[in-house]
Amino acid sequence: MSRAEPQRTQAIILRTRALGEADRIVTFLSETHGKCAGVAPSARRSQRRFGGGLGLGSCGTLLYTPRPGQSLVLLNEFHPLPPPPQADPPLAGAPHDLPRFAATGVWLNLVELMSMEHQTAAGRFALAQAGLTAIAARPPRGALVHALLHWLRHIGFAPTMDRCARCGTVLNAETAAWFTPADGGAVCAACHDHRHWTQPLPPEARAAWIALQGADLALPTPAWPPTSDPLFHTGLWQYVLHLLDRHPASEAYWEIVWG
Repeated sequence: MSRAEPQRTQAIILRTRALGEADRIVTFLSETHGKCAGVAPSARRSQRRFGGGLGLGSCGTLLYTPRPGQSLVLLNEFHPLPPPPQADPPLAGAPHDLPRFAATGVWLNLVELMSMEHQTAAGRFALAQAGLTAIAARPPRGALVHALLHWLRHIGFAPTMDRCARCGTVLNAETAAWFTPADGGAVCAACHDHRHWTQPLPPEARAAWIALQGADLALPTPAWPPTSDPLFHTGLWQYVLHLLDRHPASEAYWEIVWG
């Protein structure tokens, strides 16, 4: 059997866990091969091969070798890029910028859970990286919501907000509507029922969702009215839970972002 050739790619570290005394299992998003996992031998000891560590959210150049017949690749080297510039000044009343740390954790966790193994999709790596940059540079709550709405649209799971997700009736500013994750978005009064979790959807909240989802992620996050907070805090998370059909590990971090 021929030996696999090492692969070099840009990568984002999504998750790590210890393996024995010195090794680590690393899950990463690769620009060229999608989400992968691999073993980093002596990662907790090697300063030369792994650039001083494999911190969560680190972006950089990764050299790895596929191992035929095995699910885990072998990580040879990782050289991180400088982290994105932090917000200046730090958020008032946030010791050690805990909301920003929590938002980063939520973003990495959801990118991992909503990415398929070894599935490369155009633009997905760049969007994951742009989300990290936005969270580092802007108020984390708005940056996380903005990035997550773009991610849902990119992977083809954006909720329907301009019309009823059941009957297709166009929703305008005078139309009563509810947000129903199980139905895939907004529903009109005629289609609304209580069999699933629902949330009242004021017109300004629906308009804010549509505006955020369409706004350029590279530009500052548009402000939204206070009436949209319940939709983005509770409704968006309920939609994520519906998509994943599970409670992700970052659920407590989501509450810290909104706390």
